Amino acid sequence: MVINAKHSKISDDFFRFMNEEVLPLSTLDQQKFWGDFETLISDLPPKNPIRNRFQPQINDWHNHHQDPRWVSLYNVLYGTNVIPQTAGLKISKNNNPARVKRVIAYAKDFLDEVFPLYSGSHHDVASYQVYYQHLHVFLPDGCSSGLRDSTQFVAYSGSKSDPAAIVLKKNDLHMELQIDRSGTTGINDLSGMDDIVIEASQTAIMEYDYSLRL
Repeated sequence: MVINAKHSKISDDFFRFMNEEVLPLSTLDQQKFWGDFETLISDLPPKNPIRNRFQPQINDWHNHHQDPRWVSLYNVLYGTNVIPQTAGLKISKNNNPARVKRVIAYAKDFLDEVFPLYSGSHHDVASYQVYYQHLHVFLPDGCSSGLRDSTQFVAYSGSKSDPAAIVLKKNDLHMELQIDRSGTTGINDLSGMDDIVIEASQTAIMEYDYSLRL
């Protein structure tokens, strides 16, 4: 299958990740998704603002990786038809609260699928913390857990007890959980998760003519 994209080249890891891990959870046609995605990312700035406030621990990780282009999973889910635009879930300029709620639920389902916890769900996490270089989560009932595969945790910024960002990895594709309890989304999220951003390319999304191949 060949997917044409006029302006952007997506890394093979990200392309496979979306096609094999994310899109199967929806009824969205792959061709339509990548067309909508192309339109969405063409308006994005070249880097995510959180890059500017990374702590040394996460900077050390970035020093060994070429600076990627990061794409907000929340924006992708909100702005494309991965979330169907059925009654009450239409895209609106001022952010449809019902659609935002569905986006967050879908994203948490996605985390459960790709970065499962040893016990519990990302839906129920009250706080993410780092303990001896392992990701540790606390649930409202006082129980705690970690990732089923602890090697998926890569780095963090902020303090261990109150991280501002957490980097996870699946098959060499990196994802960052951004935590900000005063953020637009994080203020209403149990764990304070304000966004989830995905590494869209190893070297940034580049200009090219055609040819994205599955």
